[in-house]
Amino acid sequence: MLFGHQLGAECGFQHVVIAIDDLDKTDPHPDKFLQVRTMLDGALPLLRSDKCAFILTGRTLTVAQDIYGAILGIFHRQLQLPVLKPEELREIAIKTLNLARLEERPDVYPFSDEAIAEIAARSYGIPRQFNLNCADVLEAAVRLGYETLDAEAFSRCFADVQATISADVEAQVRQLLYIAQKHGGFSQDNRKALDELGWGDFIEILPLLDYLVQRDLMIRQDYAGGVRFIVSARAAKAAELPPPSS
Repeated sequence: MLFGHQLGAECGFQHVVIAIDDLDKTDPHPDKFLQVRTMLDGALPLLRSDKCAFILTGRTLTVAQDIYGAILGIFHRQLQLPVLKPEELREIAIKTLNLARLEERPDVYPFSDEAIAEIAARSYGIPRQFNLNCADVLEAAVRLGYETLDAEAFSRCFADVQATISADVEAQVRQLLYIAQKHGGFSQDNRKALDELGWGDFIEILPLLDYLVQRDLMIRQDYAGGVRFIVSARAAKAAELPPPSS
């Protein structure tokens, strides 16, 4: 049936547009980068075809390998999604909540407006972070017995989310997050953080940082001077000073 659809598309249309969403969120393990690169190498004739166009969201390769895709002529254009405003994230929350409501509403119930504004602030304007935080806070509210989420209830539920995430973070990653939090993140021009961990070239550890972004423990920020990786609000408790070793 799949091949039949493909044949019909080839015979019935002059151009085919294929969209692949969140390609880098299928598995956060670093080894998957090699599999993605191998897949792209094998698909070069199709990717370069004037009969097909691809829309890919997420990172198809690591940050350090973006140049590789450009050299191969895979990408015609790369788009950086803008940081969304709090009111735009609020609209996302309303539309998402309405998907589960019997009747649509124009508000963010069971969240208060203050709670949604706080989630937006802790999500740095990134829709993925915002959606994750909303979902996890709702689950925490069920565990803690809250039917509505005002600012105080949100604070308690988000603390529960942070504690849950922290419990699943390995000791080595906790140390890395602590250093990142201490020095305001990792970037090419922030040698203090790199030196404290004994790292050399920033480019060499980009795959590791991308891995932590995919685990939603860090956030990638683009700025005029390059790229910076900071600890996500979700992982703030995991980034606290680790206890001294006995």
